[in-house]
Amino acid sequence: MAIPILSFAIFGNPLYQIISFLWCNNLNYNIEPSTNVTQIEKLPYYIFLIIIFLVRLILYITIFHFQGKIKPFENLTKFIVIFINTHVFQFLGFITLWIWLIELEGNIVGFFVAPISLVIGIIVSILTILRIIKIPKKWKNYNNEKN
Repeated sequence: MAIPILSFAIFGNPLYQIISFLWCNNLNYNIEPSTNVTQIEKLPYYIFLIIIFLVRLILYITIFHFQGKIKPFENLTKFIVIFINTHVFQFLGFITLWIWLIELEGNIVGFFVAPISLVIGIIVSILTILRIIKIPKKWKNYNNEKN
């Protein structure tokens, strides 16, 4: 069960998909089959999504460590498992994941793909953040179950 949720956590948020798309586009990791049509290269797109996930993971480890309620550095594996499980609702983002990899015409992106991704991304992000805020409670419950 952890592998699918890990893939949701890395690839499932449409807001990060947009960022990855823009990075690929700005760094010329794309091809332009015709006028105003762009197709992003898959490998850099996925690598940028992985980098975004790792940066977020490190950021939350740091925040929770210095907040003092839990000590993620004491049991990093436990924190990563709990953190990944907070991303279960990001499966909704798989709707848009591969859309960003097909040949996209500029107007289609502006009028359809980007707005749909933004709406789904905002919903998924809110659900995920609400679940991340509850990590200290899950941490304590995890400790009680193990003792």
